[in-house]
Amino acid sequence: MVAVSETRKLVNAKEAAEMLACSTRTIKRKIASGDLVAKRDGRRLLIERWSVEAYLSGLPVARGAR
Repeated sequence: MVAVSETRKLVNAKEAAEMLACSTRTIKRKIASGDLVAKRDGRRLLIERWSVEAYLSGLPVARGAR
């Protein structure tokens, strides 16, 4: 199981969608296209918070930065 620290380095799809003001389906599309970096913990999809913040600020996310 992926440990989530007190600083919340990972967010779930719903939280990422709220941060970006979009749907969870759009979040999954952004992950598939490489715009967001995510990992699986069993069935849970966890998105790297830094990739959401980088997307918000318009910074490119390096492909394969997992």
